[in-house]
Amino acid sequence: MAAFSNRGPANDGRTKPDLTAPGTYIISSYSYYTWFEAGEDQEVGCSTAAEGYCYKKGTSMATPITAGSTALILEHLGNLGISDPDSALVKAILVSGAHDMEGQYTTGGDGKNGAAEAAPNNHEGWGRVDLQGAVGSSFTPPTPEEPNGLEIVTNESHSLKLEVPAGLPEFRVILSWNDPPNSPSAALQLINNLDISIKSPSGDYYPYTNDNVNNLVGITVESPDAGDWEII
Repeated sequence: MAAFSNRGPANDGRTKPDLTAPGTYIISSYSYYTWFEAGEDQEVGCSTAAEGYCYKKGTSMATPITAGSTALILEHLGNLGISDPDSALVKAILVSGAHDMEGQYTTGGDGKNGAAEAAPNNHEGWGRVDLQGAVGSSFTPPTPEEPNGLEIVTNESHSLKLEVPAGLPEFRVILSWNDPPNSPSAALQLINNLDISIKSPSGDYYPYTNDNVNNLVGITVESPDAGDWEII
């Protein structure tokens, strides 16, 4: 993470950011209008990379990378016959394939990528946007008739099957939903509190540390056993 990048959490404790994207030393277009206005001998907030281009940094670089990645996910879903997906579904797909980055200031911790904190955390969220990881994801149910997931009511539970092949280094299960707005004065913004757990083929449970603040939760399992897993 860039040292100048903002960190979470949100005021009510939600993990933020959700995702991160490269935002330093990115080549972008160089406005000749601004160049001539400032004078040919002046740099306008960037270092020239080539004629018509310069290096920039900040959210002006990270945001279009994420927006372009989202556009490609929307195109992919459209090719599957899902023309109007919920934003929660698109977010879940991007998060499921995000890359857990290395630590910035400290090492050790749980040992994941040499970072003190594995994703999700309040530095990188669920990790760096990675379209290669996202295109390998699946979602439930992947049909045009019910494109945006399962409906659920209070105190109800759903159980889904996940077939895991042998030799998979890890997998990640994401639960994402769009929550209605709460009162700005509410100490906790979450209204619908959904929880998730998964069970291995041998019956071992892998619980998420479920909370009452986030509407984007998930579980990452490393070196999973092959076979049928249950998502609850």
